[in-house]
Amino acid sequence: MHGHLTALLPLLTLAATSIAHPQSYGSESGSSSESTYGIQNPSNCLTNAETDKIVSRLAIIFSAGPNYVELAEQTLTEDFTAISDSFSLLQGQPLNTTGSTTRAQALEQTSHLGHIPEPKTLYVAHVCDAIFWYFEYEREPLPVRNFGVFFVNEDKKVYKTYRELNSAAALINFGASCPKNATVGDEGIVLKKEGCQGYYN
Repeated sequence: MHGHLTALLPLLTLAATSIAHPQSYGSESGSSSESTYGIQNPSNCLTNAETDKIVSRLAIIFSAGPNYVELAEQTLTEDFTAISDSFSLLQGQPLNTTGSTTRAQALEQTSHLGHIPEPKTLYVAHVCDAIFWYFEYEREPLPVRNFGVFFVNEDKKVYKTYRELNSAAALINFGASCPKNATVGDEGIVLKKEGCQGYYN
């Protein structure tokens, strides 16, 4: 496995027990209205193309883009769970709580945002049943970067995400004052996508 993806595995493993490894696939247990959690059969692991398809759909869903409700029904399980302290903070909810426990609830939260430009993908990597996605909303005056781990079942639907964003930049965009001035550098990040066999286009 490529060195950079190997470096990601501790993060993915800490995020949930459903991360695939050679001896165990989809180890997270529980009842689901859609299907068994995780991917039980290693021959059914995520491909690069499937990963790209899911990420492109998530970009539309998160920005309330065209047909985002229909895409959500195709991409997220009914019991889709989202956990994010940064989103909870922005929404005035307690930290260390589950932000949404159903697809319908997640869509209801998204509907309040209105349509916003789709995020720009900065980095994508995947293992058998999980996707790591790093992306950026090009907002004013500051871009807002996000990262998330998205867990996928046998039907290639996302059933859970751990996702965080730069809430300080988001608050400044909403007009909040912060103790220090924020500026944007020009170093940037070159898009890279990585699967089990290394980088891919």
